[in-house]
Amino acid sequence: APFPPLCFGVPHHLPPDVRKQVEAAFAGFAFTPATPGAAQGKAKFAAVSYEKDWEYVRKIDDTLSHLLDGK
Repeated sequence: APFPPLCFGVPHHLPPDVRKQVEAAFAGFAFTPATPGAAQGKAKFAAVSYEKDWEYVRKIDDTLSHLLDGK
């Protein structure tokens, strides 16, 4: 299953106005034409859900962690 290759987190305890400023900075970031994938419209920041979008990664991590339990 596909998952985001890289994420930037916004701390949950930031004041709401600061959080909005951080989110706006990511949303409004302009990639240069030299950015890999920019010509195809694939270079962007997108909001993701740790619970939904990283579920597959967490399952893999959980499975690998249990493999170590059986040493």
